[in-house]
This record gives sequence, structure tokens and C-alpha cells, in this order.
Amino acid sequence: MEVRLQSGRALPSLGHAALSRPLPASQLMTRRPCQRARNSSTCIQAAKDDRPADSNQTSNSSCPDKLPAAVQGEDWRDFRAKLVASTRAADQGNSVESNGEKWGAWAHEVPNLEQGMLLVAHPHMFTSSQEYFHQAVILIYRHDNYGTAGLLLNRPAQIHVGPQPGEDSEKRGTEFDGLPLYLGGDVGQKNIFFLSPHQLDGAREVMQGVYIDGVDEARQGIRAGRFDRQDFKCIVGYCGWAPGQLDREVKSGVWFTAAASRDVALQHVENGPSLWHQVLDLMGGDYAKLSADVKSLHKKVDS
Repeated sequence: MEVRLQSGRALPSLGHAALSRPLPASQLMTRRPCQRARNSSTCIQAAKDDRPADSNQTSNSSCPDKLPAAVQGEDWRDFRAKLVASTRAADQGNSVESNGEKWGAWAHEVPNLEQGMLLVAHPHMFTSSQEYFHQAVILIYRHDNYGTAGLLLNRPAQIHVGPQPGEDSEKRGTEFDGLPLYLGGDVGQKNIFFLSPHQLDGAREVMQGVYIDGVDEARQGIRAGRFDRQDFKCIVGYCGWAPGQLDREVKSGVWFTAAASRDVALQHVENGPSLWHQVLDLMGGDYAKLSADVKSLHKKVDS
């Protein structure tokens, strides 16, 4: 299957290329851990293990006295998000409801690398080289013994899917025409990826409620009016790390690590930094403060 851009360049469907070069050690720095995340690490691990937190933990933990109930069949990541929200509310002396937690768009820190998580670039990174990673938000769609691969979510390419001059549009297909294109990374830039909330034939789930590929059924669904083309996020290229490389970068403070809802991952953005700020704001605590500091700094520079 091929999709053509308005530039006329044909891009084949999913494929793999060599992983990207390691980041120079001179660009690494130590991250400052979030106090809230340290206090609730026991709760987060308990949620991931699909078990209640230890009721005998010490009193200085911020785990709430009453943990949210797990619903049968509920994804463990949803339960973990509820647990984190309860912990935040306990820190502030509120209930989850009074804390105003919005389940449509949420994000929180996670302690370990996992498929379906987000990488959020430290604001001091990638200011003089690999600038496309500056204030980047990356969805990890593969993480295994062979390495890690991810897709930049907030690098709009300022071009759209469209016909090549003189091309037969009926033969090519127009289902995705007008869809904005995103740059997914510096590897495999002839590869195109489709993210959507639909469980399509040929697609696989990369995070809860977010699927990759399934283009043939997507075309049929758009033609039949079952799907809106804006449901799909079209991304060219990807980011790659060799085994163990991303772990070292995270430990060195290059990236913050977060879990997030599909509403965050699938939204279309015109301004790349806006998604970076949104994720940090949703993570709360030190991360929200960091986002506010960066905004304040940019306002001073602009003025």
C-alpha cells in the first residue's frame, strides 16, 4: 500500500531500518526526580502488578487509605492511572472527584520503560544538535530485547497527504487526502505509520486504545462513513535506540517517562511545544512547575 504526499513522494507502509546513532555523552545530564513520584512508587508498582498496595507500608507514604477498586476486565494501565490520581488527591487532602481529575486526558510519571509510554524531552536537551528532539513527545511503540522504536507525536510537517500532479486520484485513492503529516523521527523516513483509536484488521495495539497500521480497513471505513479521516494520525519516519541505549539516556536525564491516555497521544497539533507543555502539566508536581518555568522564560525572551 502506498500513500502519496502533495510533494509527490510515495511512501510505502510499515517497515524497519537501522537504529539511530547513540546520543553523545556530553549531552546527558542528571534529572531531578519528582517528589510525588518517589512517594507513590509503591502504589504504581502495585497497580502494574495488578495487586493492592501493601497495607503495612510506613505512614510517610502518600498512598491513600482507600484505594480505587479494580473493575473486572479493566486494563491495568487504567487502574494505575486511577491509583495515581488517588495518590495525588491524598497528597492534597482531597478526593479524586473534588480534585477534578479528567479521565479524557491524563498523564503521570512511570518508573520503567514500557511499550505504549511517552518520552518527554528535558528542556535543556537538543538545543544545539538533533533539534527535532527539542521539547519532543515520543510514543514508544516497540520495546524489547532488540531495541526500542518510537514515533514523534508533536512535529507537524506543514504538508498534507494529497495527489501528485497528473495522477489518477480514483486509482490512487483519496481517503487520507488533506490529513496533516507528522515527522516521526530521523530513521526510516520512507516509512509511513498510521495511528488511530480503531481496532482494525492488520493493526496492533501499541498502548491502550491506540492502534498502529490497519490501513486497508481504514480506507474502507472512511469510504463507508464509519470513520472520520481525522481519527488517523499519519507519521513519516521513526526514532530508534539500540538495546540498553534508551535506558541509559533516561537514567542520565535526557527524557522524562510518562503514561498517558489515548486522547493525549492521538490529538492533532499545529504547535509542537503545546503537546510537550500539556503532558508535563498533566503529570503535575515538579513537571508542571518545569512547564510553567519554560513558558515564563520564553515570555521574557519574546518581550
